[in-house]
Amino acid sequence: MLDKYDSRKNYKSLTLTVGLLCFMLVDSIAKEKFSAKAIANIATPHVLSTHSLGLFSARINPHFQLEASKRIRFQCDMATGNVWAPYVQRFRPKHAEDRALVGQTLWHQRDNPTLRALSHDSSAFHADAIIKTFIPSLVLPLSTKSDIKFSLRTFLVTAGNFPFATIVSDGFIEAFHSNVKGGEDPFGRKVYGFNKANISFTDQNGKSVELKRNDFVFSGFTTDYFYYSSTRLPLLGEIYANVGMHMGINTTQTNPSLDIGISQMIAKEYSLGQRSFLLVGLGTQLLRKNLVNYGQALQLTSNAYLFSFSLEPKLVKETKKGRRFAIAWNFHYQSPYDRRKEFEETIFVGERHTSHWHLGTTHLYQALETHTFVLSFFKKNSLSFYFQQDFKVNNNADLQTGISYQFTL
Repeated sequence: MLDKYDSRKNYKSLTLTVGLLCFMLVDSIAKEKFSAKAIANIATPHVLSTHSLGLFSARINPHFQLEASKRIRFQCDMATGNVWAPYVQRFRPKHAEDRALVGQTLWHQRDNPTLRALSHDSSAFHADAIIKTFIPSLVLPLSTKSDIKFSLRTFLVTAGNFPFATIVSDGFIEAFHSNVKGGEDPFGRKVYGFNKANISFTDQNGKSVELKRNDFVFSGFTTDYFYYSSTRLPLLGEIYANVGMHMGINTTQTNPSLDIGISQMIAKEYSLGQRSFLLVGLGTQLLRKNLVNYGQALQLTSNAYLFSFSLEPKLVKETKKGRRFAIAWNFHYQSPYDRRKEFEETIFVGERHTSHWHLGTTHLYQALETHTFVLSFFKKNSLSFYFQQDFKVNNNADLQTGISYQFTL
């Protein structure tokens, strides 16, 4: 009896020990480290610049989501950017031998009677406004690994008067230049006057568009399909990825056309403790502009393809009370709107009030680079704020702020 009792006691002790170990294992799983999959609840803000010409096309926003949406989501993005490009005319000779002659002269010395007398095509560009973009989106889950996003693209041209524009207004920017960095009126805004609202563009065929104060533009709608995956690699660990296919229909009379594109993103998580981690993502995008024109579109830019890539390190943290937030820096590079070769064949004509008189136009031949700093709060829903600066000073946009809100239906 004693041996039987001891065996039962040992059995109970073993059962209790195994049960305790199982409880500890389940509890440890339930309290596993805060991981990258948690940020599936953070919607990627629309951080593309409010470029006066780029707004007419369906540019591809970088997408750093790790998993497909599990439920229907609604997202609304609003941005405010200051665009400034003093009026500049461009003359490009029609004949190859004349273009070669232009290329032999320094670009800022080409405005002379000899070169101006050549037979040429001409265009002109001017922008001075605060542009507000409004982009509502609906995200629908398709499977455990894919979802689709439908977006409307709209923007409003404003003068930037207080309180509708604060740190992106002409007054604030020039006060910063005068008192902190940049010098006195480096771009000539004070020469032309603050709080204007006018954007105009004339292409080489003589077609033109002009936008004035309070003009509201429905520029089109976009469809984005994403497929998500992850894999575990030796030494590297788990790698997240998504692949996207994009289609944009542009609805303005300025650019009635169809754009298509593809994108990809890869990301890696680095744990920083029980409640925080760093996620580093790299994405690339390729857009074919104006694949189909279904109207008389202006030739806004000469590059048919826009290539871009984005690098985004994101620090994500959860507080002891379960609140979650993220701080991210997004570097976005986009290939030039116009072919670089054409810069060497073009005569630039404008009022030379400052040394920056040409930048709004000559930067159309250079890559665009933006630095965006994003602060996000999220759990079931997410709210993001961002501040964007263009350190290449092409002023399209010079300074931009934005807000993005996402909620699950």
